[in-house]
Amino acid sequence: MATLMLIGLGDLGAVILDLAARQACISRIVAASRNADRGTARVNLARLTAIADARDTTLEFVALDLHNREVVAETIRRVNPDIIVHTATMQSWWAPDLLPETQKALIASAGFGVWLP
Repeated sequence: MATLMLIGLGDLGAVILDLAARQACISRIVAASRNADRGTARVNLARLTAIADARDTTLEFVALDLHNREVVAETIRRVNPDIIVHTATMQSWWAPDLLPETQKALIASAGFGVWLP
C-alpha cells in the first residue's frame, strides 16, 4: 500500500484526489495546498468520496507554501511519500482571458507551450 502526496488542490488536483482516494493500492493521501480552509474542505469531501466507495483510505491535509523551500523539503521528509503528484501552478487556465486581445492571441498561438513549464 502506498502513500501519495498530492501538491495542489485546484481543478486538476481535486479530480486526482477524488480518484486516488478510491484506489485500493493507495492507503494514505496527504494533500497540500496554500489555502488551509479550502484544502481541508476539499480533503473532507474526498474522504466522503472514499467512504461512498467503501475505501478506508487515510486522508490528511497540510498547508504548504511552495515558495518556502525548507518547509517543503521538511514536509516531504516527514510525510515520506511513495509517490508525489504536483499539480500546483502559478498560472491559472483562465488568466490569459483577462489580457488584452493582442496578448491573448500571442499566448494562444503558442499552443501548449505556455503550459508546459
